Amino acid sequence: MERKKRDVCSEKNITQAQQWKDTWNSEKAERFNICVKYYGKTGYFRNIVIKAQNKDYIPSFGEYKTLTGNKYARGVLRGWFSEAKYEQGALVVRSSLGSWNDRNLILGMVLQSNYKIPSTHAKGNKIYHVIDLPTSKKYFLEERHLKYAKLPKKKIK
Repeated sequence: MERKKRDVCSEKNITQAQQWKDTWNSEKAERFNICVKYYGKTGYFRNIVIKAQNKDYIPSFGEYKTLTGNKYARGVLRGWFSEAKYEQGALVVRSSLGSWNDRNLILGMVLQSNYKIPSTHAKGNKIYHVIDLPTSKKYFLEERHLKYAKLPKKKIK
């Protein structure tokens, strides 16, 4: 037990902690803030989330790794940083995996991708802002709940 205490305060760990503050950049800050917003709704890692409410807060390497390195955070970050499957202006309909809330979507058009932080860590969790063209109702749908609309092959006379 005594050895672990000495390892935590070793010169190597102290220099790594000092270097961590020097290597803090906007990319790391964006990843950290995405995870803070995700975990702010769940209740997990509450101590880090409360500290991060201060805009100038720079987490320690351990806090950063804890918050952004687990499988749920990696899934949320994968969804946020992945390339959008549906570009702006694409015509979409609800897939069979769609939720109960979007059952009234008839024919939608994608207004924006990455509208909000994903609320799940599942594949296809990127959030799209979609407007239903016939009713002008707006939806916020995950990528996995959408599919491209099939256009008619024949021209209608």
